[in-house]
Amino acid sequence: MTDQIIDGGNNSKVNTAFWVIGVVALLWNLMGLGSFVTFATLSEDAMELMSEAQKEEYQSTPIWLTIAFGLATICGTLGAIALLMKKKWAIMLFLVSFIAVIVQFAGGVIGSNSVKENGMTALILPLIVIIVAGLLWYYAKKCDEKGWLS
Repeated sequence: MTDQIIDGGNNSKVNTAFWVIGVVALLWNLMGLGSFVTFATLSEDAMELMSEAQKEEYQSTPIWLTIAFGLATICGTLGAIALLMKKKWAIMLFLVSFIAVIVQFAGGVIGSNSVKENGMTALILPLIVIIVAGLLWYYAKKCDEKGWLS
């Protein structure tokens, strides 16, 4: 059974799943944003706890990869907020996030030894993140087609 809710000033009915997906998307993207902030602001004390290989990988990360990481997480978080606000610009934000995720993980996998060192399991999390980002973009487009976004 689907609860029908009218709100947002655009008189479009959304079901309960819309709100659940929106909140889960926001939480998912906030976790990613937290990871980005941690990565971008890593202290010297935290680096001392890393292995030499981890330090080398962190220090050799190109700036464009860090920018892609930031874009992916910031746009994903803003996209989730826009979705919950029932705004069409959620679609564009999720698209930018999706593209940035692909760039980030393609560059990260190609430019690192993670697959060589960890085998194919190193691809599991990147693939999950790419799939989720793509599904959020697709979902926002479908919400717009249903008239839920304004």
